Amino acid sequence: MADLISTLDSLNIDVTPPPPPSTEIPPLTLTHTELNAVKEVRMKLIEEGMSPSSIDPLMCSLTTINQKLRIDDSVKKYRKFVEGLSTFGITDFSKDVWKGFSDFDTTLRPLFSSYSVCGTHKKRSIFWINGGSPVTVDKERDAVRAGIMYFTAIHADAHSLREGIAFVIDVGNQTGERIGNEKKMQQMWQSFPLRPQRILISGAGMVKRIFINGLVRFAALFSKAKVLERIRFVTMDDVIQELGSEVVPKYRSEKGKDGDIADWVKARLKVFPPPKIE
Repeated sequence: MADLISTLDSLNIDVTPPPPPSTEIPPLTLTHTELNAVKEVRMKLIEEGMSPSSIDPLMCSLTTINQKLRIDDSVKKYRKFVEGLSTFGITDFSKDVWKGFSDFDTTLRPLFSSYSVCGTHKKRSIFWINGGSPVTVDKERDAVRAGIMYFTAIHADAHSLREGIAFVIDVGNQTGERIGNEKKMQQMWQSFPLRPQRILISGAGMVKRIFINGLVRFAALFSKAKVLERIRFVTMDDVIQELGSEVVPKYRSEKGKDGDIADWVKARLKVFPPPKIE
């Protein structure tokens, strides 16, 4: 027994507790089927004359998945999107949009203020436009760049990527100031390959509703009826009741989500690396 105790005492037993589990979110990746579809869309776009520099791996992937992997529909939708970008002199995603995030904090950060941090609704991300200030002419291009980054970030989780998002426009928070480029910007925003399951427009008075209905009729020329049927004019109380007081932005509910939207975008983009589609 003495020998056993002596042996146990001589053992070097590591009692260091194990490290806590990692809290890092694993990168979001495409399935084999999705990746093949995106590659086919890219190939067809190039065959039709589009420059490879205009085909962004992330935006092409989002377009294809939001079009439910329908190749021809994805090609048409992406081409329309790129045509809209060309209006702002954006033809090369690497040089004109992402720029290695070199000016994210200096140039783009203030332009994310049109969007708000939210929670989720039925596991879907909430694309929330808070109105804010209108886009001035000198900021148009950078506003589109910020929009692309926010659009990508809002889809940077498996459920939102594949099941769609909720979309809220807080018209009641708009200043009413007009710049003169509203139609140009609206046409650009409408070209984004969105797949909203809910479209809630809050705070629109009668005059604004007439204007928005005009945009809806215009959009009907390009959008499917089932998407347009999801548009609802509601009060903010309706929005909070439907989505939940804890998931809407803090400025609309004391229990709501708070945080720096630019930091949120940057964090989401880190977990959605561009897929290899070449």
